[in-house]
Amino acid sequence: MSAAQTYAVRKGISDTRDYRYVALENGLRALVVSDPTTDKAAASMSVGVGDFHDPDEVPGLAHFCEHMCFLGSAKYPKEEEYQGFLEQHGGNSNAYTAMEETNYSFDVFADHLQPALDRFAQFFVAPLFTASATHREINAVDSEFRKDLLEDYWRLLQIDRSNSNSKHPYHKFGTGNTDTLLTGPASRNIAILDALKAFHSRYYSANIMTLCILGKESLDVLEGYVRSMFSAVPNNSVAPNRTPRTDFVDFVQPVLTAASNPAPAPAAPAQQVTSKKPAKSAPAPAPAPAPSASKKRELEKPAGPPTKRMKSASKKVQEEEEEEEEEEEEEEGEDDSESGSDSATDSDADEDREVDRVEDLAEKPAEPENDGTFPFLPGAHLQLLFHVVPVKDEHALVLHFPLPPQLPFWREKSDRYLSHLLGHEGEGSVLSKLNQLGWADELSAGINLNQADFSTFEISIKMTDEGTEHMEDTAVVVFQYLRMLQHTPPQQWIYDECAAVASIEFGYADKQKPYNFVTHTATQIHHFPPAYVLEGEHLFYQFSPQHIKSLLTYLVPENLRMFFFSKKFTSVCTKKEEIFGTAYNVHTIGPKLLRRLKNPKESKKLYLPEVNPFVPQDLSLSTFQKQDYPGVVYESGGLTVWHRGTSEYGVPKACVFVELFSPLSYTSPYTATMTAIFLELLRDELNEDAYYSTVAGLDYSFTNSFLGFEVRVDGFSDKIFVLLEKIFHTIRKVPLKKERFLFCRENTSTDYKNFPHDQPYQHAAYTAQFLSVSPRWHILEYSAVIDHIEFSDMKVFVPQFLSSLQLRCLVNGNIQREVAVSTLQSLHACLSSRPPLPSQSLDRRALLFPRNAAVLYESPALSADNDNSVCRLSLQASPSDTHFYIDEAGMNGLVELTAQLLSAPAFHHLRTVEQLGYVVSSGSQYDAGIASIYILIQSPTHCPRFLNNRIETFLHTFRGTLDTMPLHDFKQHIEAVVSRKLEKDKSLKKETKRFWGEITSRLMKFDRAPREVQALRNITFPEYLTFFDNVIARGGRYRRKLSIHFTAPKHAEEQQSIAVDEGGVSVMVVDDLSAFKSKLALCPVEHGRTHAPTASASHHREASSSHLLYDREIISRPPTPSPYHTRTSTHSHTHAHVQER
Repeated sequence: MSAAQTYAVRKGISDTRDYRYVALENGLRALVVSDPTTDKAAASMSVGVGDFHDPDEVPGLAHFCEHMCFLGSAKYPKEEEYQGFLEQHGGNSNAYTAMEETNYSFDVFADHLQPALDRFAQFFVAPLFTASATHREINAVDSEFRKDLLEDYWRLLQIDRSNSNSKHPYHKFGTGNTDTLLTGPASRNIAILDALKAFHSRYYSANIMTLCILGKESLDVLEGYVRSMFSAVPNNSVAPNRTPRTDFVDFVQPVLTAASNPAPAPAAPAQQVTSKKPAKSAPAPAPAPAPSASKKRELEKPAGPPTKRMKSASKKVQEEEEEEEEEEEEEEGEDDSESGSDSATDSDADEDREVDRVEDLAEKPAEPENDGTFPFLPGAHLQLLFHVVPVKDEHALVLHFPLPPQLPFWREKSDRYLSHLLGHEGEGSVLSKLNQLGWADELSAGINLNQADFSTFEISIKMTDEGTEHMEDTAVVVFQYLRMLQHTPPQQWIYDECAAVASIEFGYADKQKPYNFVTHTATQIHHFPPAYVLEGEHLFYQFSPQHIKSLLTYLVPENLRMFFFSKKFTSVCTKKEEIFGTAYNVHTIGPKLLRRLKNPKESKKLYLPEVNPFVPQDLSLSTFQKQDYPGVVYESGGLTVWHRGTSEYGVPKACVFVELFSPLSYTSPYTATMTAIFLELLRDELNEDAYYSTVAGLDYSFTNSFLGFEVRVDGFSDKIFVLLEKIFHTIRKVPLKKERFLFCRENTSTDYKNFPHDQPYQHAAYTAQFLSVSPRWHILEYSAVIDHIEFSDMKVFVPQFLSSLQLRCLVNGNIQREVAVSTLQSLHACLSSRPPLPSQSLDRRALLFPRNAAVLYESPALSADNDNSVCRLSLQASPSDTHFYIDEAGMNGLVELTAQLLSAPAFHHLRTVEQLGYVVSSGSQYDAGIASIYILIQSPTHCPRFLNNRIETFLHTFRGTLDTMPLHDFKQHIEAVVSRKLEKDKSLKKETKRFWGEITSRLMKFDRAPREVQALRNITFPEYLTFFDNVIARGGRYRRKLSIHFTAPKHAEEQQSIAVDEGGVSVMVVDDLSAFKSKLALCPVEHGRTHAPTASASHHREASSSHLLYDREIISRPPTPSPYHTRTSTHSHTHAHVQER
């Protein structure tokens, strides 16, 4: 730099300090800060050199240099001169060595800044580095190393570094000890003192130094200190680690959105409405002026609480850090230590904003933009699973993702957007779900390392003891959330919310302690242009959806290093890290787990956070009589209300589920499709306003079924009926606008028409259920008719649909019976509908496949581009075969026990041993009360007929395994199923879904679990073998087989070359699905009691209306098998409800 320069610096509104950025001729950059009111002065120098610059032969040299700089200089030769002076004048000092930076800082009484600064400057001009101090300071470094030997943070860091690219400096050991600084160099004839001097002479160069000084003097005086004391620092023209980004006009305006009311309103995040429409812009609060160099600026605080925790930006965090430092100073005194970069952890930003949520599952995540390699972690160092034994009795899971360097993107702050979501702690977050499961109690997420050529994103979860048994499951939950983010377009409103919070915190930040301020700011000068050294790390300047999507392409299993920490892993941790001696083990993430992480199932408990202006006023818990199950408390005129008041979960919450049956909803594919479009219209209309009515933790959803559709509302009970009222009035008076109709029809059509692009195993599962129940229209039929539905058709259909409705309602939770009945009566009345006639009732019934026969459906793959074929073999357990079980509970027990027995052997034999395909799944399925066993294989190498034969061979082999199975093992399998069934509901919502399944299936068996457990425990081994031989085994007298084949083009020839062989039984080939279904026998409909056995008998009952209780479609597609082995069977009465397709 040819001449010294100065620049103005942008600062916060409430900041009374004055700033000036100074660039010296030797390349040193400094920020001087004038604060006439300060009683302490401070200074900090950041040198752009760290342990990454250590010579390979002398690990820890940068850290050793940091120590030696304190011990005298040419101008002040006494070793104790610097420290003694500071102590005498109320000062302190410290230093740390990071990977690419070494930082030195001090404070002192304000009147003594100049002499203290002169002593400090000599560290960088002419340190002595005496021989007498060398050995002692090596011992000091060694002592520091040994202090950290049992610190889990350093132990983990070194495991990570030791298992990285050996050619990258990240691989090095940075602290140093006597072995690396004394014994090792001596054995290689390296004079450590010469190496130290050479290191300082080369790297302590002015052009990679940044200085911050704060004093009570004027800016001119402070600038004079910089020029007079630091101009002598030599410039060796060392290449900087990074260069501040300057590719924009200076004084660019940050994103600042604020409301006029600075008082935060209490609010809590609630699940937002799911929609497949593009997001509308959230109503923007009044913008606030951007900060500038001027001191007279206004920045108003928006309504809603600020971000709870924004690393290095939050006023609260700054205060907490200062309090912690004060405590540490009192307890420990001075200490110089090695430190890595700060972890930027963002938590939830609770801003009172209006938003629309988008969860566009049809949109695919951006393709990865990297080739899977990073300089410090090439491909071979990724997809690793580490088990580590910690020192402390703590359990943790850490997910570590390498990223391209993110510091150049300080304007976008896309990483902060993601850490804000992933580190959120409210409902819908990763931590919330893990808490509900009892697996974790703390979570942090964000950038951990931010280096010149790479960054890392870490998600760290503190696990409970129970959670250690679910480490892999916990990782899957994280990837469920990541997948949700990958399929949800980046939200402008979330970015604006973060920007508003950041601008408020920066604009009104408390003064930091001088020492803390200069230490942090000196480092920031490396990263930002002159005007932005204060605000650059805090404020959000540019929303970049593409950059957010790009970052998400790195948060994938292919780019993962996963760490499990627990003492429970002691027996498997056979390796020892060389430096710290930490016991650990490392291996490639297994294919099963990797598949689970790559293809996590969608979780409805994970969703984006949202701040709501409605807060419950009454959070009290009502008192209820003990009632185990819900009972009918009102039944008249097309309205049936089930109620169970309870506060047993200890939360003032409730669930209200309503099913609206219309005889028009499912008379043909045409009406079924119009019903689906009608629901899209409802969502579209409610999406802008409904969340204003929801309270914290309150959720609502629509789902359509073959009976009509459902409305589900759950959350805090105080405002739950306010939201339901808004929904019902919208149902009654939904405006029919042609442009919105066209939009919703297109959304629905896109969903239908994308069906052929689903996985083949999904097609097989869908087809199996389609053939198993009636009535049921096919999604390809919906796709065929939807384009023929016009706006005029909807204008006729909707009033007719709403004119005749039967409502079945379940209210469960913290709501009194009288309130539930009166409110639902009112809402029912607002619809002005009449009840359907008894002759219009509709039941979905199971279809029975022929006994001792095989039904075969074969089809080319629905997508010619798919190279995978699939075979799904299912075996029905018919209720007519009653000699195998006493009742439905016994049948379910035998089926689920079979699924339990088959699961592990099927996966091992068909996938691990025979390597038949990527997707191998087995389990149980329930369709309209009929249970079946299925085994599925999706294969890129074999045709379906070959796969079918291999499944049959496996079943035959497995029958031999049963003959040799010890009775003890058999009973253990029974108890495994029992344990799953007896698992208590973790939430009121889960309990309500279980009750709701019984009500809508018309079986009313609320005590199903204990009954089925009793049936399971009554099964004897001989009885089970009889069941297996007659129902499961090939040639069984009561075997009812369905085999679904979808053949990829490349397997067509092989498919035709293999003859269909079903062991001599008749084969029924299905050519026309609907025509074949018309020939099958229908199972009889079983209706349970209207009232639960323990429900109160004193409820109001005006008329008997058992004929108005209708069955419904519980799921749109059968529970599709995961692309990994499924160990647990699925129960029909606890299926998550899915949109009718």
